[in-house]
Amino acid sequence: MAKGKGSTPRTGEPRSGRPKSAKPDAGAVAESLLSLGSLLSLRAGDPALKKAGVEFRFEKESWVSRDEGPLRGPWVLTEVGVYAAGHEGYKQYAGELPRGITFESTREEVRKALGEPVESGGGNRFGALVFPEWDRYRVRKKYLVEFSYLPESNRVCTVSITTPQLADM
Repeated sequence: MAKGKGSTPRTGEPRSGRPKSAKPDAGAVAESLLSLGSLLSLRAGDPALKKAGVEFRFEKESWVSRDEGPLRGPWVLTEVGVYAAGHEGYKQYAGELPRGITFESTREEVRKALGEPVESGGGNRFGALVFPEWDRYRVRKKYLVEFSYLPESNRVCTVSITTPQLADM
C-alpha cells in the first residue's frame, strides 16, 4: 500500500491537524503495547498473532531512513497494533489499555480519559467501504498512539503505536 507524506500509514487518507488542548500522560499505552513478551518472537502474519489480537508492521531499513532507491537492509519494526474482537478477523487483544479505556469505549470516552488528540481524521468513504475515524496522541515525545473507531458504533476497534517520524511517512 502506498504511504504518502501527509497521509495515514494504514489507509493513505489525508491527515487533519488539531491543536492540542491538554498534554495527556498516556505512557501506559506504550508500556502495555511494548510488553507483549513472547509474541515478539513470532513472525508477522503468524496466525498466533491474530489469535492474540496483535499485529506487527515491518519496513525495510532504507524506507524507514527515507533513503531513495531500492528497498534494502534488514526489516525494522515500525508499528504495533492491537485489535477488538472480530475487527479485520482478529481475536480481541487481552491486555490492558490505559486509563480504564476498553474496546467498548467510545471516542468521547477516550478523549475524556486522554484529553484532546494531537491529530484526528478518517471517516472517508470509498463506495460502500468506510474508513474508521481515528485520534492520535503523543506519548512521552517518542511515540504516537492512534485509536481507531468503528464507523457504526464509534467504539475503539484498534490501538496502534509508532514513532512520530514514521507516522509522517
